[in-house]
Amino acid sequence: MSSGVLCGLIMIASTSDVPQAGVNPGQKEETSMPSTNPMICISLRYADAVRMYDWLIEAFGFEKHAAYYSEDGRTLLHGELRMGSSFVMLGSSEGNEFGKLVSRPAELGGTTASPYIAIDDIDARCERARAAGAEICMEPTDQPYGSRDFIAKDPEGHVWCFGTYRPGGAA
Repeated sequence: MSSGVLCGLIMIASTSDVPQAGVNPGQKEETSMPSTNPMICISLRYADAVRMYDWLIEAFGFEKHAAYYSEDGRTLLHGELRMGSSFVMLGSSEGNEFGKLVSRPAELGGTTASPYIAIDDIDARCERARAAGAEICMEPTDQPYGSRDFIAKDPEGHVWCFGTYRPGGAA
């Protein structure tokens, strides 16, 4: 299985390398957080997150990392899927504070953001997604900037982009 790089702008897990207000450059602020590089992860909400957790593994090739369910097993309180060194977090739509801020595509009539996953096996990954029931919105296509991409929609309407372009690489 090829490893992927997931790009999204939803959550920064650590800001220890960012200068803090009231701290002079070069002066280290005392903190209980370990000094680590920032990590950006996406977090998605689903009406049936329990089913979508397994579907995303089957369709896109994620690996299980963590899943926390309600006592009755009907609600995914927090799930984490991994691809390479990148993560997707997901959970059931509910009336908690985060759920009130984040809408599902069905509630919006579309999406306002889309995960991009940099991988090498575009054609095989597209066929895997199709076999699992993903709607293929754009077949594997060579782009003028050198990437080969495809776009798929999961059963709850989140749009997923896959491509060979790796942000931050040599221009």
